[in-house]
Amino acid sequence: MPVPMALAAALVGAADEEGAWLRPVEGNEELLVLATLLRHADWLQRTEPGYRAELREWLRTEPSTDGVPIWALAAAGVERGEILLREFDLDSSRVAARFHAGVVNAVEHPLLAILSTGSDGVADWVVAGQALARVLLAATAAGFSASILGQVVDLPATRSALRRRLALRGPAQVALRVGHGPLEARPHRDGHWRKSSTLRRIRPSHRGPDPVVQRCGRPAHPRVEERHERREERRGIQ
Repeated sequence: MPVPMALAAALVGAADEEGAWLRPVEGNEELLVLATLLRHADWLQRTEPGYRAELREWLRTEPSTDGVPIWALAAAGVERGEILLREFDLDSSRVAARFHAGVVNAVEHPLLAILSTGSDGVADWVVAGQALARVLLAATAAGFSASILGQVVDLPATRSALRRRLALRGPAQVALRVGHGPLEARPHRDGHWRKSSTLRRIRPSHRGPDPVVQRCGRPAHPRVEERHERREERRGIQ
């Protein structure tokens, strides 16, 4: 089932609401650019022993409060069309096959898109995160799933090549694949969550400009400033 054009437009609008741009990958030529850069970035990363070791460390075979559970790994053959999905272990396809036996893969026509921002400072990363959250929520509400194609933006060389080859308006922050996963019931979550006491919480103690704006050395996006002003008003700070 392809992603409806109306949903694609809604996702573009969701990113725009947060001050970012979601650029769909269109046509075979652009698809080839993304697929080639993604494969190259994946190969470069997987030739690094430290990277492979870190992936293994994140794999979880038992209930855990973090990490990637093995049932979430791609079934044998981690490609969906031309797009390579990230593997979390050298043998992840073999391991995952035990958890996907008899699963029928959906015939997919996914939406591929690149999320970009005006620049690449701290405030832009905040904008990108907020835009990504809004896009993912919109896709989920419509019954679709999304995968992050992180390899291509992890490496400076492939990230800059992606911007140049696709003529993006700003630095690429996230590459997304939106579509349907395998036709199977998702496993129940094991119920192991991190306790709130283990999470860091930073409470601002300042009465000046937003710290994000201070660190990046330039004004934040207007919507970031508006949200900050509303927070300050709720705290009763004039």
